[in-house]
Amino acid sequence: MAGAELVLANAAVVPMADGPAVFSPGYVAVAEDRIVAVGEGSPPAGAFPGARVMDLDGRVILPGLINCHMHQRPVRALGDGLPLKTWHDRCADGATELMTPEDAYAGALLGFGDCLKAGITTVLADTIFPEDEARAARDIGIRARMFPHVEDPRRVEPYLRLVEAQGGGEGDRVRHWAGVEAAARMDPGILRLVAQTARKMAGGIATHFSEARRESVEALRDGQILGPNLSLAHCVQVTPSDIAVLAQHHACVIHNPKSNLRLANGVAPVPDMLAAGIRVALGTDGMVSTYRLDLFEEMRTAALLQRGTRRDPLLLPVERLLAMVTTSSAEVLLHGDRIGRLAPGMKADIAVLDTRKLWWTPRVDDPGNSNLLNLIVWSAIATDVELVLVDGRILVEGGRLVSMDEEAVRAHAQQAGARIIRAGGLARRD
Repeated sequence: MAGAELVLANAAVVPMADGPAVFSPGYVAVAEDRIVAVGEGSPPAGAFPGARVMDLDGRVILPGLINCHMHQRPVRALGDGLPLKTWHDRCADGATELMTPEDAYAGALLGFGDCLKAGITTVLADTIFPEDEARAARDIGIRARMFPHVEDPRRVEPYLRLVEAQGGGEGDRVRHWAGVEAAARMDPGILRLVAQTARKMAGGIATHFSEARRESVEALRDGQILGPNLSLAHCVQVTPSDIAVLAQHHACVIHNPKSNLRLANGVAPVPDMLAAGIRVALGTDGMVSTYRLDLFEEMRTAALLQRGTRRDPLLLPVERLLAMVTTSSAEVLLHGDRIGRLAPGMKADIAVLDTRKLWWTPRVDDPGNSNLLNLIVWSAIATDVELVLVDGRILVEGGRLVSMDEEAVRAHAQQAGARIIRAGGLARRD
């Protein structure tokens, strides 16, 4: 058996891989940035000499969660009750216009730190100052794919040059992807340049699509960006014919249920997309739109939306919901062979939850008679996250951010965000 530096032992393990749904108890062994062993029961005696062994009795070990759509402006909780266009113009665009590169860095540290403390180890992030926000991802330790918040066609080509100049490959922990803010509203010639860059760099393309109103799927086809490396955030106002085109081209959809509800954009037809064979992952959207970056809340909201509006309690079972924040999300990010599962050879991106809480009780892990997956989806909250690793490095321990000074991250974002809110009058209700 391969050597290990860290062994997480005596916990329930949810591998999201081939084999049993749960090992309880089980263990996960880590060496450098990889998982080297996952098993049932206790680690074999003498198998990992010299390794640090963490006894995690009363905990559950998950693959690190994957947030496939977020923004990280350093503002939050603005514009509740405002009409969508007013909210977007004043709160989202208003904050963007007042941001500096240093503000973007502060907001990214806040958003990425918030994600890590909620068990999220990988993000697909929409950026305004891409180099500064990528620096934040590198500094705090999260795994990130980043695409540009670009609406002005003149700004697309400079970003594409950044994508091409970054070197390396998709195995890098932090990576820029090609993309635009809203592809259906972009000139097809510009989109073709985006598609060419993505192909050249063997990377992905990300954009928003049909969030508040229907947009033309033909615009995506004309721009030649439809394909398995395309991630479309929202897809609320899509028709059956739109779904058929997306499925035909194997495009991916990122569902952001809380944001769609809070902004009154409607209910995305997720069951129809899944039935058509479309890969669907979950995202939180941004701090200014959804307020909390918590995929446990997103899983619950996604299920309740579909079951309630369609009056079908069988829609989006817990296994599907967990896949939408692990294995399916990893495939959307072109990382299905690296993250999203606990298995030997996979990246050591891991989240550990403390289940010794009233809202987790009673918990039964008996083979064939377990309520653990239900508890993860329906009872877990972000503050249950106790330990988080990315690339085998501990970034959260004891529920506290340890890769950076958590209070310094908070204070930096408080200063930047408060200045922006006050300067723009962004908290006004009139």
